[in-house]
Amino acid sequence: NGNKIPNVPTPTYPTDPTDPTKVVPDEPVPTIPGYTPETPTVTPEDPGADTPVVYHTPMTPTPEKPTTPTTPGSAVPQAPTSGATPASPTAASTSQAPAKKLPQTGDQSATGLVAAGLATLLGLMGTGLKRRKQER
Repeated sequence: NGNKIPNVPTPTYPTDPTDPTKVVPDEPVPTIPGYTPETPTVTPEDPGADTPVVYHTPMTPTPEKPTTPTTPGSAVPQAPTSGATPASPTAASTSQAPAKKLPQTGDQSATGLVAAGLATLLGLMGTGLKRRKQER
């Protein structure tokens, strides 16, 4: 739309080694993330002035709005045709199964650690008593 893109590097044009009054033709344009240049290279006519390069933002396709799938059969509940009354909500909640209790996983590991600690302590005490008897 003709606006300048901020924070874009402005390269200097190298001079032609055979003619210092001219610049090297077909210089690559700066790469700007998120933009595509209209032309990949430029040959400036006036090396002392900025050369405008047109960049385009890539068009991202807009995704289509997803549709909800339909299930076979009727999804609408049927109203009772006879004079039956629906069950009360309190009767339905009392007939539910009791909640399951999760296992307590930390209890067994603590017992095992205590047993291992006592076995180590008894082993050290037995070794200490044996040494004392040998020293006498």
